[in-house]
Amino acid sequence: MSGTSREIFQQGLFAPLETWGGQAILGPETIPYPDLLRRIDRLERRLRAAGVQEWMRVGLCVDQTPGYVIALLAILRMGAKALLLSPTWTSDEVRRCLAATQPSFFMADQPLSALDPQQFSGLDPRFLVAGDLEGAAIGLQESELRLIEVGGERVDPCHPDDAVVIFTSGTSGTPKGVVLSARGLLANVSAVREYLGVEEADSALLFTPTCYAYAVSQVLVQALGRAAICPIRRGLKYPIVILEAIARHGIRGVSANPTSFKILTSTRTDGSLDLSSLRYA
Repeated sequence: MSGTSREIFQQGLFAPLETWGGQAILGPETIPYPDLLRRIDRLERRLRAAGVQEWMRVGLCVDQTPGYVIALLAILRMGAKALLLSPTWTSDEVRRCLAATQPSFFMADQPLSALDPQQFSGLDPRFLVAGDLEGAAIGLQESELRLIEVGGERVDPCHPDDAVVIFTSGTSGTPKGVVLSARGLLANVSAVREYLGVEEADSALLFTPTCYAYAVSQVLVQALGRAAICPIRRGLKYPIVILEAIARHGIRGVSANPTSFKILTSTRTDGSLDLSSLRYA
């Protein structure tokens, strides 16, 4: 599969979803795929109206919410490049990553007044909102996304196939930016989906930190299988919430590292939670 990231994701991911009516997101409100695609398209139009273009990097600093899924998929669908940041990072960590990548825009799910101006040191932030540019929020389920124009892109230009930028911990103590291509991402998640046998009746949790490539993979694996995903906003802070979500929604898949599994399996419950729906890990 060749072409721009927009063409690759449209052909390999979004086109098959346009004819599927099953559930896409589970949680306080269930969102079917037709509704999810409408929200993705609406956000894409607003981003374009605000000035976001396909070659631009867009910082994404959002918790594990339906808003994260919608924003990530909107960025990928329009062909822009998602720069993954964490709401739990310090201002210094955010500023270092922004300085290294110089995104054109920055999206967050916290009030603009709560954002530390020091995060944008060396950039020229203009606080705006896609669509009306007047400072209101874009309502997206549990999160309200704020869009900030930061006037970046003074580093090497993006390749048309670039899709996601993540920061590793690095061996020197300094995080390093790593670019994931659309072609590479789809090849990876296709292999994972095939290995796990993810299908339309399946559902999985998203409690991995959203700045990890793993979070992107979890979203894309489920979408590729036309399966559902259930975001857990606080991640592993409250393991009992994760176990309750498995029982409540009949979750069939859990993706986590060994430490996370140890935390979940050692969490004490009252014995009333039915976890028998789990099929794969």
